[in-house]
Amino acid sequence: MRRTLSLAAILLVSVAPVLALADGDPASDTLALKSYFLPVAPAASTAAMARIDGATTAAEQAGYPVRVAVISGAIDLGAIPEMAGKPQVYADFLATELQFAFKGPLLIVMPQGYGYHGPSNAPVSAALKALPPPSSADPTVLTNAAADAVVALAAADGHAITIPVATTPAATAAPSGGSGSLVAIVVGGGVGTVVLLGGAIWWVRRVPADDAGPGGS
Repeated sequence: MRRTLSLAAILLVSVAPVLALADGDPASDTLALKSYFLPVAPAASTAAMARIDGATTAAEQAGYPVRVAVISGAIDLGAIPEMAGKPQVYADFLATELQFAFKGPLLIVMPQGYGYHGPSNAPVSAALKALPPPSSADPTVLTNAAADAVVALAAADGHAITIPVATTPAATAAPSGGSGSLVAIVVGGGVGTVVLLGGAIWWVRRVPADDAGPGGS
């Protein structure tokens, strides 16, 4: 019995990281690791992904690291669909989710407009107000708007940047454009857990029932 309990503890430790990654706010997982989160399905065009990748990379290199979440609708918000259409509310919420991973400017782009959390001044506030709402749930339109917004915010903060014409997005191989790596981690972790569980069951069956010592369990 002691051996069985120890095995259960090992399996629990193995599964825990997978469960932790698969939480209710997809963007918070992605933005802890990279600069932008894009709609999962349908995905933005390759050209649009290249633009947001180029914009965020240029901003970081210029001294203005920024995180961007492009939200086309409730499906991109996981367990908090009620925040769809509320970019500023979601910006404040997501900032608390990322507080231990990132404390800089956070930009949210939704069809209804933009949300912002981070250092602010008059030029930044003016730049945000001047940005026209994308008024479209199309991921390509939203992603291009996000790239333009990054350029505008960086300039307002004193960091003039341009988006490289030929930029290969880091997420080209992942249709999600932002959370593909997370999906791979979760799926890979799940497969690994299944393999581990199968091996553990085989091992338990191979162990003699009396290995617990005199007196049973």
